[in-house]
Amino acid sequence: RRTAKAEKRAARTGDPQDLHRWRRRVRRLRMQLEAMPALDSALAASIKRKGPGHQARALHALGDQLGRQQDLRMVRNLVRVMPGVPERRGLLAQIDAALAAALG
Repeated sequence: RRTAKAEKRAARTGDPQDLHRWRRRVRRLRMQLEAMPALDSALAASIKRKGPGHQARALHALGDQLGRQQDLRMVRNLVRVMPGVPERRGLLAQIDAALAAALG
């Protein structure tokens, strides 16, 4: 529920802090799924039947995607204010294109 709520908020606001919060929630959920089999062998058997490995991999991929978006935003903010950057507009356009592609 927390991950879904963070996703909705990030989609609604587009705020970098909300996107980062969503990324952290995804990471925590993935780590919890990966840790569950170590808790109890009966639980581990139950989880294996339900395919948590797939869920964990999907969450890992989502976390990576959110991380790339965050990295691009940080670089964009840096380039925007950094003095002496030749071809600033072109570079910002390339970063914006990469960000648009990362957003899907």
